[in-house]
Amino acid sequence: MAKQSRTIDPASINSAAKIPPTGSQFQGTSPQGLIDVYNGTLAGDIDAQPAAKELLVPSSDTGGLANAEYIYNQVSALYGGPQLPALQSPSGKSVKSVIFVSGSKKNRGGYGAFHLSSSQTDFDKIVVDSLNASGNYSTGSGLAAISPATAKLTKPHLFPLYRGPQGLLSVVEADAPEMKAADSKTLKKALAIASQSRSALAKYIESHSRSALPTKLSEGALGKTKVEAGNLATLLASTNDHVSSLAAVAAAMSGNRQYLSTALFAAEIIESFELLTGKGDAGKTDGEAVSRVVSFKLAPEIALVPGFDGQVTQKWWSDGQPDWVNDNSQDDQSEDGNAAGVMFLLFLNDFLGLAMSAILAHMPTTGGAPLGNTYAALLIDSPNLAQIAGADGKAAFRAMVSLLKQNTQLSDGTLNLPADGNPFPSMPNSKQGGLFTS
Repeated sequence: MAKQSRTIDPASINSAAKIPPTGSQFQGTSPQGLIDVYNGTLAGDIDAQPAAKELLVPSSDTGGLANAEYIYNQVSALYGGPQLPALQSPSGKSVKSVIFVSGSKKNRGGYGAFHLSSSQTDFDKIVVDSLNASGNYSTGSGLAAISPATAKLTKPHLFPLYRGPQGLLSVVEADAPEMKAADSKTLKKALAIASQSRSALAKYIESHSRSALPTKLSEGALGKTKVEAGNLATLLASTNDHVSSLAAVAAAMSGNRQYLSTALFAAEIIESFELLTGKGDAGKTDGEAVSRVVSFKLAPEIALVPGFDGQVTQKWWSDGQPDWVNDNSQDDQSEDGNAAGVMFLLFLNDFLGLAMSAILAHMPTTGGAPLGNTYAALLIDSPNLAQIAGADGKAAFRAMVSLLKQNTQLSDGTLNLPADGNPFPSMPNSKQGGLFTS
């Protein structure tokens, strides 16, 4: 009997030449001939094949285009229409990008997607995790029961989930070692964040609106409930478990894409266009913020995953809202850098009303620059912005923080965020800019 072919774990891929790795299954070329899709055959990964196939079919929001081609065409249009250079696929076809979809034994969920080169055509070879739309591997997957671990890659992977102080937001057992090691202050901080996430997801499920704000409670996300110190671990474990269950329900409601392959491809192909145009550094705050925000807009299901958007923003807020908008020194694994950049772009787009295409058009073509410089460039063409958000990037950052304090901060110091983590559309006088200038 022939020996079954097995691909290597994506965490072991250390060269773009290994994308896709030997033994991969070719799922096909997208209808317009732009994208080749492969999937892994890693033992136990039941999600890889359907996640790969999902890239090659349309969804309800793609206008009849295959998911991958819809993403590619939209991103190209946002940057003014440039095309990625052709690359030779192992299929023998000339395409714009090659995608390999597979799970990882070394990191249960939250592994994400990555590139492994700085040369354009090699950079356009992308590894995408077979996560489902709730940000995990499906029940029954041979990868679902494997303990999380940190994979070290040449290019840091996308999607570093925020698991809370001391990793407490991922713990669902009250007697777990992490719970026992945490002091009451740390437990309370994690509980406040988890409780807010639970409220946000419940509100989305009730209202069917990702941007619906949970009802503000007079004493913050925990309400007036008095929590005894000895019960903190039990309550946090229960809340974390509830958040996980709600996330699964929210994922099922988010549309007919059941996997994150489309959203993760979006985040990475955006970085390919950043390299092509020089607008943004994929490894710094500016580039990572653009990749996240545009992927939120094109594939909104990714913004509902706990630990990816809203919880990262909560950490940045509790850390004192450091200004990484006017300082681009943070890398793409910096939670505070990612949160500051994402919130600033959402402020520009969904409060000030600037289209994403206009924002990208005004980004410096220097291969990376503080997002405050983009605001300064926008001011040249839209000087009226200064009356609302200030005369430079630093003033605009302060204006954004002030808006969040006035409209979103709860009495316990956390932010009252909707399920998608974007509070700006609900604020008075907000203007949604959309993707393109009308």
